[in-house]
Amino acid sequence: TLLSAWWEKPTDLVRPIRLLTGDDLQVYFDLKPSRLIGEILEALREAQACGEILNRDEAMIFVQSWLETNGKMSVKG
Repeated sequence: TLLSAWWEKPTDLVRPIRLLTGDDLQVYFDLKPSRLIGEILEALREAQACGEILNRDEAMIFVQSWLETNGKMSVKG
């Protein structure tokens, strides 16, 4: 299954198009450059690959929820 996905749908399942960047996270969520940004981007990529996130708005909601769930910070709103 993984090899099929790699060859047949690489941007959908293996390397989904990045909906948010580290710069976006710094601007919209008032984060400082850190390992946290990498953790968030990896979680976002996994959620995209699973089909849980399909667009930028859903990505923003995911990140806000991730930050709140993981107790990393209070998100400005």
